[in-house]
Amino acid sequence: MKTDKFNDSPPITLAAELQFAPVWMVAILTLFAVSACGSSYDSNTYWPMHTIDNTFEGADGVDGNDIDGDGDVDLVVGWEESGRAALYENPGASNVLGDWRRTDISAGLDVRKIEDAQFADFNSDGKIDAVVSATENRNEKVSIHWLSDRTDIFNDDSWKSVSIVPASQLPFLKVAIGQIDGSGANDIVVGSKNDSKPGKLLWYQAPQNPDYANSDQWTGWPIADINWITTILIIDVDQDGDNDVLMSDWATLSWFENPGPEAILENSQSIWAKHVISSEANSNFANCVVDKKDPSKIHLIVSNVTAKEHVEVGGPILYSVKKHFDAAGKWSGTWIKNKLSSLQSMPSDIDMHDYDIKGIACGNIDDNPETDLVISATGYGHGIFALMNLQDILGDQALNLKVISDDGHNTRKGIKHDNLLLNDLDGDGDLDVVTTEENGNTGSYFIARGLGLIWYENPL
Repeated sequence: MKTDKFNDSPPITLAAELQFAPVWMVAILTLFAVSACGSSYDSNTYWPMHTIDNTFEGADGVDGNDIDGDGDVDLVVGWEESGRAALYENPGASNVLGDWRRTDISAGLDVRKIEDAQFADFNSDGKIDAVVSATENRNEKVSIHWLSDRTDIFNDDSWKSVSIVPASQLPFLKVAIGQIDGSGANDIVVGSKNDSKPGKLLWYQAPQNPDYANSDQWTGWPIADINWITTILIIDVDQDGDNDVLMSDWATLSWFENPGPEAILENSQSIWAKHVISSEANSNFANCVVDKKDPSKIHLIVSNVTAKEHVEVGGPILYSVKKHFDAAGKWSGTWIKNKLSSLQSMPSDIDMHDYDIKGIACGNIDDNPETDLVISATGYGHGIFALMNLQDILGDQALNLKVISDDGHNTRKGIKHDNLLLNDLDGDGDLDVVTTEENGNTGSYFIARGLGLIWYENPL
């Protein structure tokens, strides 16, 4: 397959068609597009913030899943500085402002410098079997925290933790779980950073029936050398029936082509072809595909790592990246990229234009039916924003900026929100924002533990 490239002049976008339209039609369509970007929200209204847990230090990302099957999302968080992997039981919409039961799933395992923790369903039966964690810097390993007793999920003693052995000792940052070799249990894909050791993208081949007693039966295989992984997704990009690995590693947005189950089972060190999607839209991404029946119709919303350079002139820079299909509906191997910018500047101290986007989520957070893009950021002030009402039929777009979080917790060292989840926690029919804040403060003096595991209540 040829190396992927952008189709810079896609024939299927409205923007391309407008160049041939009468002037009156252009005016009407442009007015419609601008007005559609509006929202009934008061742009000056911040969302109330609620704390789920701020007991420990260094809340570094959150993952969500209904582990107990009661219909609401439970959460898992890695506390980097405190060395904790913690599970939180959602108390239900009517009690969401109350206490969330916390379970220490570390089970005595050292998880200092934990960078990622993800729920895992290894046998694809719809039930969570474990949480997989990745740790870095002098504690470099991939670990599996097994749920050994499903009858008492939120009991510390129901969890058994082991590290995969032998494991590559690398500063691991991100982990994903999915089927790679087409056989048996789901596998693990992990990525690290190029920091004192070469950055690597690896996959661990699962034993036939994985459990906490066979941590030495996972086999690690290389996929590629990388720079610094920021986002990872296991998905069948080329629609050939096996899962590929889509990732951003700070410098490029790429996907690595699975050589196929037969090749992998014959030689697990088979070469994964690298296909570069972009070296410009290159930082964190979210897959905003709406066609659940065909997940290969990828729609990536990707942040620009240099976005902070644009704060003075208009705020965050994102890109919409989609496959280009020919008239017969076949993917041509090329990608369509459209620029998404902001009509308003991000609020910032004059000397602190330092926002870096850390997380992206897609969903409808207002009363307009169009998709909104919610982003988290590091840097001075606020930390959670939205770009409102993405017009999917258009090309390059300028969207309205909504500031979600207030600036009551900022310092000149900045605050550090991580990834985010959109979920209707309080059951009132609109999407709230769940996130972690790793390195902020709780007043006028800097506190290392940050805001912790928090959520912002949608006031719509």
